[in-house]
Amino acid sequence: MTIRHTIQQPNFDSVIEPARPDRAARLTIRLKVALIPLDPSVPWVAGSAGKPPSHIATAASPVKYGLVKDYLNRRSVPCRSFTTAEWNSFGIGFKQAVERGWNNQLILLPEE
Repeated sequence: MTIRHTIQQPNFDSVIEPARPDRAARLTIRLKVALIPLDPSVPWVAGSAGKPPSHIATAASPVKYGLVKDYLNRRSVPCRSFTTAEWNSFGIGFKQAVERGWNNQLILLPEE
């Protein structure tokens, strides 16, 4: 059986480092995630072609408001755009939440 040590896909990469006498094998999975600050004032349907409209409110551009359809149940939810400070804080918190949820949390059991 041939083992591919590296797999690269549009949404993730994985690298396996075989075990050595002094170290256990290591599997690294890198998820590719793009966070986009949605502009709620521009109608957009999740899953449609093209990138979603984005907006971050700054001193020169005010916060925008609108209805955004929830991805799962398609209900309209009132939303507003992020400010620069909110977006930066969200990005940091998102990364930390993903790392807490995924890092060192998988146990792979090979077949007998």
